[in-house]
Amino acid sequence: MATAFRGYKNDHDVGSTLASTLVDNIVDDLDTLFVGITSVEQGDVANLTLTAAQALNGIIVITGAITAARNVVLPTQNGQRWTVLNSTTGGFALTFKTAAGTRIVVGMNKAAFLRGDGTNILNWGAGLLLT
Repeated sequence: MATAFRGYKNDHDVGSTLASTLVDNIVDDLDTLFVGITSVEQGDVANLTLTAAQALNGIIVITGAITAARNVVLPTQNGQRWTVLNSTTGGFALTFKTAAGTRIVVGMNKAAFLRGDGTNILNWGAGLLLT
């Protein structure tokens, strides 16, 4: 399967099906990581559910004033990776989760590297301080 990275088609002849699949997978991962940034205002709702289109971007920034800890519900996408930023005000954490499965808490003005496994949200370095 030929894939694209930022509009560039990956159609290199790498000499084998296994190598070609590996290259395609790497290019797909790059597409996921660099496709863009989603910025969503939380709206001070208990559960903010992101659409599949919003969650497609590799970077998700949540903004807005919140008056309590809130949830951000991500789609159950196997292998999807996100850098998430809690840029809300009010001093409360955001919990990133799927409809069912494990969740990751990200404090105000903190970032985390998350990954979906099809059911759970996994931590790849939560609690990094924003600069």
